Amino acid sequence: MSTTAVLVGLGSNLSALKNLRIAISELKKVCCLKKISSIYESDAQVLPDAPADYNQKYLNAAVLIDIENFEPLQFLIELKKIEKKMGRKNSDRWAPREIDLDILYVDGCKLESESLNIPHKNLCERPFALLPALEVYPDMKIEKPVWCNDWVQKKPFNTEKSKNYFWPVFVGILNITTDSFSDGGKFLTEDNFKQQASNLVASGAGILDLGAESTRPNAVSVDFQSEFKRLHQALFWLNELKLDIKISIDSRNPDVLQKILQQHQIDYLNDVTGFENLHMLNILKETKVPAVVMHSLTIPPNQTEILNTDENPNCQLINWWKSKLEIFEKNNIDVQRLIFDPGIGFGKTATQNSYILNHLDELSEIKHDNYLGFSRKSYLNQYTDQTAMPTADHRDLATAVQLSKINLLHCQYLRTHDIESQKTALRMK
Repeated sequence: MSTTAVLVGLGSNLSALKNLRIAISELKKVCCLKKISSIYESDAQVLPDAPADYNQKYLNAAVLIDIENFEPLQFLIELKKIEKKMGRKNSDRWAPREIDLDILYVDGCKLESESLNIPHKNLCERPFALLPALEVYPDMKIEKPVWCNDWVQKKPFNTEKSKNYFWPVFVGILNITTDSFSDGGKFLTEDNFKQQASNLVASGAGILDLGAESTRPNAVSVDFQSEFKRLHQALFWLNELKLDIKISIDSRNPDVLQKILQQHQIDYLNDVTGFENLHMLNILKETKVPAVVMHSLTIPPNQTEILNTDENPNCQLINWWKSKLEIFEKNNIDVQRLIFDPGIGFGKTATQNSYILNHLDELSEIKHDNYLGFSRKSYLNQYTDQTAMPTADHRDLATAVQLSKINLLHCQYLRTHDIESQKTALRMK
């Protein structure tokens, strides 16, 4: 069945980044998203007598959608439903908005009516709509204004690709372990821990992921007391810092997790075993917080136990996720709060890891948010000179290059050691 390429513009200047992310999540429920632009910033359009608080920077983006049997007015109704669901209200012209969803362009379609014009009537006058649209669909058959050219530095309304706002939520890795492959032993003291936590938050982390047990190959398991003591102490230090940050606990030990949850406020649970343990499932059912469910075959990873190399790894991950959802549903766990992690580096060859990340669109059948953790992973050694770059932190460059190749529609959370290098990759994307 043939599909139609449709470009939808998204804009917000009220809790803008949060609302753009929600809008993408809602669109995924009703249509097939193919590609997303970077986030653009622009000055608000306001009338001369508008209240001062109307003048808030706008964030805009565009998404390319494939739609079967496209009916313009029916699709517009779907967009208006999403706007209403997200709290969009009737307001003054150019007033701040929770969300704007507009049909900007449809391949091979022109329409002029009272309720809808395709292409959008003012598209070529609005760089904050046209530039992101051209980024995802450069073959649009329209007459492009001069300011669309890359050599024109200043765009109308001071429109520019954002240097500060990005699609993924950055999850800063904060290991309080003795033997993690990248930073084992570095953050066990109070001063070092507090400095790293502050650095991660300052560089843009929305979540800190605390782990007190290494899961690298050949890692030694940590006893209950040691893991709990490290996490408990780290959370106490974080509380003293009073940072505006959400906290994730990376643990596969139900006893440790149960005790931590009794004494601390935790925002995310992250289990590298995919909540395989029945006790972990019970904890998940009781807490009601979002949970990262990671695919793995063994913990620590074993090079002899990997996905079938004769079958597409993404097909295997989809089947695994379907089986996990059945288990969660049977245990009366709300699957809407689950987050899918393909488990890069766990039970996959280097080639499989690369394939998964470079073909995330094949996982679009999974409607849950994706959580990607490939920072400094050893599979990146296939692209580096290990004699010139012998330590794990030198893989930050390879990590950033990998990120630049990823379709960001499929990366809602990015777990990383070095946030600034990843932001640089996204600015250049």
